Formats: sequence, C-alpha cells, structure tokens
Amino acid sequence: MKIKFEKICYHYLQNLPYQKEILKDISLEISRGEFVALIGPTGSGKTTLLQHFTGLLKPTSGKIYIDDRDIWQKAYPLAALRKKIGLVFQFPESQLFEGSVFDDVAFGPRALKLKHGEVEQRVEQALRLVGLNVDIIAARSPHDLSEGEKRRVAIAGVLAMAPDMLILDEPTAGLDPTGKKLVINMLEKLNREGVTILFVSHNMDLVLQLAQRVLVLSEGTIIFDGTRDSILSNQDLLTEVHLEFPRISSVARSLYRQKIIADWKIYTISQLKSAIRSGRV
Repeated sequence: MKIKFEKICYHYLQNLPYQKEILKDISLEISRGEFVALIGPTGSGKTTLLQHFTGLLKPTSGKIYIDDRDIWQKAYPLAALRKKIGLVFQFPESQLFEGSVFDDVAFGPRALKLKHGEVEQRVEQALRLVGLNVDIIAARSPHDLSEGEKRRVAIAGVLAMAPDMLILDEPTAGLDPTGKKLVINMLEKLNREGVTILFVSHNMDLVLQLAQRVLVLSEGTIIFDGTRDSILSNQDLLTEVHLEFPRISSVARSLYRQKIIADWKIYTISQLKSAIRSGRV
C-alpha cells in the first residue's frame, strides 16, 4: 500500500467567521513496510492529520491517494479502506463499546462476515499479540479494565482486522513497563511482517527506538522529514518544537564526548550497554 498526500489543507469551521486552518499544504508519501513516527508540539495538528488517512476527515483542499487512487472520488470504497488501515485513538475508551472484551475485539471480524471459528482465532491471536490471555479477559467488560488494559484491547480490536497499515496515537500512554515492552515488541514484529506503521508520540526515546523515519509537524506544517539519525543531529529543531532530546541519546552523547564509546547515535538501552562493554575508542 502506497499513500500520497498532495497539498492537503484542513480548516475547522470552514466558511464560518471563526474558521481555523489546522493543516497547511501537507505533502508526503508513505510506502508499504515503512515505520514512521509523527512528532510535534501539542496543538500542531497531529491527530487531525491521522484522521485523514482513513477518510474520517475530508481535506478542505488537496488530494489523498491510496495506491494511486483518489480516496475522495465518488466510486472509492472508503469502507474497504478502513479495513486496510487500522486506527487506534489516543483515548482507548472511545473505541470500546461492546459488553465484553471478546465481543469488542470480534466486532471487526464479524463485520467482515467471517466464520465463527475464524473470528475466534483472530480474537485470540490479537489478544495474545498485546499480551492478554483470552481465557482470563474475554468475558470481562471493557469498561472495568485498567487504562493500560483498555489500550491493549483497543489495539487488539484493530489487529483482529489484519490491517495492511496500523496508525496509533500515543501507543504506550498509560501502560506500565511490561505493557510498554509488549506493545513495542508487537509493533516491531508486525513491521517485520510487512505491516506499515505510523505512530504519534511525545516520547522521543520511543520514537528513536522504533521509527526509521520521523516527520515533525509544527503549526499544521511538516517542517522536517528524515531519518532518526538526522533528527538526532538537529537538536535545535527539537528545542524549537518543545520536545526533549532523547534521554538515552543524551547519555550516549556524553559518553562519546568522554571517549568511552565510539558512536553517540544510539537508540536503546541494550545498544548503549553493548557500546559500553566494547570499551574505549
């Protein structure tokens, strides 16, 4: 799946006296299998941009192409698009509405009119991917779960649709360390299997651990599109958009300056430990 945004603009309250431009001339392409992070300060338009990928919002101007087809042409099947692109919102309770966890995760597969056995298989597999045991949690009400469990169930509900692309808004928010590790491992596994992933996060350590490509949105405009190496080399940009320099990279940079390690472009604790064990330059 190839996605192309061409000069996308979006206004809230369009044609009214108080209309506000949220997105301004957004142009980007995302190819199948990419792992992309979208970062930027609060209010920059990140969530609004995400909702354009599945047609939840229609741009005020500009074109959106999926595999070279304009999704806002009359004949385009938006319902089919939403089966291919799974969107997990920042607040999981907005996606949980059934009486039990099983029914919530099964909602999508049932809408696809899959056989009962395949629905059960998809639900169990999706819950397992997010570290939840179907036998323990299936009958519980989603509204009785912890915030972390709600987030994982919301992700499982999207995974059960077997999407080609997964979009997540703050995927590890509200999770304990174990839950965060499970979600990180899951995202890495899905990406290795060819699923395209786009996620929003204010956690720069998470961004640099996962994403091969980083988009920076500021005041509705993409002001940076590059690799994680290049964003690490641009500390002034992170300061400009009020994002903290990654903690792991800060430690690595300090050790590099002291000639304790050979490279400061390090993204994970395990990489940092390995670099330290390797000894001095």
